[in-house]
Amino acid sequence: MVDLKGKIALITGSTSGIGRMCALTFAREGASIVVTGRNEERGAESVEMIQNIGGEAIFVRQDVMEEIDWKNVIAETLKEYDGLDILINNAGDCILEPIDVMAFETFLFMMRVNTESCFLGMKYAIPEIQKQGGGSIINMSSVAGLKGGLNGTAYGASKGGMTA
Repeated sequence: MVDLKGKIALITGSTSGIGRMCALTFAREGASIVVTGRNEERGAESVEMIQNIGGEAIFVRQDVMEEIDWKNVIAETLKEYDGLDILINNAGDCILEPIDVMAFETFLFMMRVNTESCFLGMKYAIPEIQKQGGGSIINMSSVAGLKGGLNGTAYGASKGGMTA
């Protein structure tokens, strides 16, 4: 890993799973973490876990599909840390259903949560990262975005959009 001391990392969906592991790993390397997600209890758990290893973190409730939440999470990040160096677009969802029974609303949800949310994250993070002189954006995708799978039409399409 690289030395992340003094860096500020916003990690969506860091209330559980891969996002939480990314947050813990980045905190171990010295980054201050902005934990986001919809579940406040799990957000508090992630912050506590980071603090227990000597890291620094805050939690900001966020639904990545809502533009107003992106504006808020960036504002709270700047208020707390006065900058942003790293964005990890990790939040997402996976609904596997045959296309002939999947509701169109489910398809649209998958596109919003897995693809459009990354657009919003980059839209609002890039100007702040540029003010720091540059940084990193990591969009977490899936091999399903490269090759479809059984019942994965919406998931594969949304991850393919993200990968592109």
